Amino acid sequence: MISRKPQGHPARCGYPVGCARVTVVKLVEIIIAFLLPPLAVGLKKGLNRQVLIALLLWLLGHIPGVIYALWVISQPDEQPVIR
Repeated sequence: MISRKPQGHPARCGYPVGCARVTVVKLVEIIIAFLLPPLAVGLKKGLNRQVLIALLLWLLGHIPGVIYALWVISQPDEQPVIR
C-alpha cells in the first residue's frame, strides 16, 4: 500500500508560502504611510502627480497626507491592457 501525503490547496494569493508575504508588505506600506505619506505613495505608484498631491496634503497637515496615502495604497494595482 502506497501512503500519500495530503496535498494542500494552493494559496489563493499566488505565493507558495501563503498570503503571509502579502500581509507583511501591506503592513510595511501602512507604516510608511503613517510616517512619510509621500514616500508610501511613491513606492506604490511611482513618481507621478499622486506623489505631489500627497506631498502638498502632508505639508498642509500630517493627517490629510496620511489619509490620502492610505487611500492611494488601498487601491488595487492597475493591470496593463493587452491588445
